[in-house]
Amino acid sequence: NQYQFRTDSGGYSGTGVDVFISKKINDLSLWGSYSFQDLNCQFNTLQESKFPNNFNINHALNFSASYNYNNIKIATGIKWNIGKAATSPVSGNEVVDNEINYEPANTSNLPEYFRWDASITYDFKIGNTINIDTGISLWNITNKRNIINRYYEFTDINFPSAVTQNSLEFTPNALLKVRF
Repeated sequence: NQYQFRTDSGGYSGTGVDVFISKKINDLSLWGSYSFQDLNCQFNTLQESKFPNNFNINHALNFSASYNYNNIKIATGIKWNIGKAATSPVSGNEVVDNEINYEPANTSNLPEYFRWDASITYDFKIGNTINIDTGISLWNITNKRNIINRYYEFTDINFPSAVTQNSLEFTPNALLKVRF
């Protein structure tokens, strides 16, 4: 944002609450959490002396479940949050004096983040000394394009271009672990 290359002294403050619940029923485990945070920066030497922190994510939810049956373990989880704080150029007035004209710092948010993952593992022995762990996991099952960062740079002197960084798309993984 407009303060990217500034060197100033200041501070950070934050308030928040985390709520975590879990329940175990025989071989089934369930977890859920909610987080609220309000993180702010304070720099008295800047035009905007107080603004949201770059990593501010006001609301986040997580739910997970796992089930164990003999040597098979199945787990799944979802993660959702509003997008983190972001700063965009002023719409319709993006460039002033050959510089990007930003809105007030971190007054926007990136799009919401959603991810669903799952895994299954199977453990077994060969003889008395060799243990084998196998499994597969699927990250971002819905293949949602989650934006984790966005900044702006000039590719044309008259208009800034957004550079967007995304999290992983659908990603399958395999596991083979031999212990002896």
